[in-house]
Amino acid sequence: MPIPEPDVWPHLAAAFTTGFVLCWIIAGLWSRFRLKRTVNSWSQRYTVVETSLNKAIDRNEALQSSLGQTEKRVADLRRELDSSRAQLSEIEIMKANLQTEFDELQADREHLRRAIRESSDRLARLESDYSALCAGSEALEAEKSALAVRITELTTEKNRLATDTDTRTKALSSAKYELSQHEARISELRAQLSASETERKRDAHAFATLRAERQAEEHRIDYMTTKLHEDDIEIRRLRNRLEERDEEYAQSQQELFGTRKRVPQLERLLIERDERLRELDARVGEQDILIRQLNALAGQSRHATLSRQPEVPRRTPVVDGPKVALARPSGEPDDLTRIRGIGPKLETLLNGMGVFHFGQIARFSAEDIERVSRQLNVFKRRITRDNWIDQASELQRGAERRYSHDN
Repeated sequence: MPIPEPDVWPHLAAAFTTGFVLCWIIAGLWSRFRLKRTVNSWSQRYTVVETSLNKAIDRNEALQSSLGQTEKRVADLRRELDSSRAQLSEIEIMKANLQTEFDELQADREHLRRAIRESSDRLARLESDYSALCAGSEALEAEKSALAVRITELTTEKNRLATDTDTRTKALSSAKYELSQHEARISELRAQLSASETERKRDAHAFATLRAERQAEEHRIDYMTTKLHEDDIEIRRLRNRLEERDEEYAQSQQELFGTRKRVPQLERLLIERDERLRELDARVGEQDILIRQLNALAGQSRHATLSRQPEVPRRTPVVDGPKVALARPSGEPDDLTRIRGIGPKLETLLNGMGVFHFGQIARFSAEDIERVSRQLNVFKRRITRDNWIDQASELQRGAERRYSHDN
């Protein structure tokens, strides 16, 4: 490959510097775009997580409200149970008192029965004595009258005792009836107590279930809070990266501005250098004329030899393009800037390598990718990173569909 002439180096240096700065700016803009998209994605994720957390908090509040109602119901059932137990204790005490009274009445009844039997035996003995005395003397008549009076008194006492016994028997029957009613009430209260115990156990099980659900919700809320905190940290980190990218972009803009400021200076230097080169060319021409005149004086043959200097043809550098390269576009060239990652500068470079159409990029082989990347130099791996081949295939299919539809 021939070495470029000295007057080309400043242009190459300026082009290289401008291309490098543009590539740096494009890379910064692309990184900023991707970073913003990542931040937006994390923001959406943060919104979803915050919505889920709000739903979990609402559900936890509903569970807490339900748990409070259940606890109130359990407290009411416990109060009813305590009241039932107190009533049962009172009924048990009443039952014991009635049982004591019943036992006392039974004892009084037995005592009365024994007294009646003793009175009956005594009356029988007295009647026997009376019969024996009736057959006796008149002296015993007074005793008989006294005995008759005594018998009358005993009969009266017997009747009184019989009446008292009937009264006590009626009271005992009434006490038995009240005792049976109290026993029925005790059975009913025991059934209510058993039902209350069953309902209390069921409520305790529901309370335990609600408590477990609450603990699970609290654990989930803690997990979501931790996750939200991690997402906040990640978002802050991404924002810091975005700020760093913005600073780099601002620095790149400043460098570009400085480079743009230097461009006129470089152009002035190039103009001055061109003028110096033209002066040197003029001086070289004058020296050539003097040499020719000296050679003419030296001799015709030598003059002919010295006057004809062979001109070395200037070869244009051959661009090592891809295999699908074309010498000229087939028809109207495609707008390659529609492919994400290809700008006007890259489009010009690709056209210089013989790439004018989407179909050519879509048919790039691995060797073509390597050649194009080598020619683009500072844009290495950009073809695979930006996925030029798939984009070109999609754009080519869209162009073919439009062409078939128009026909």
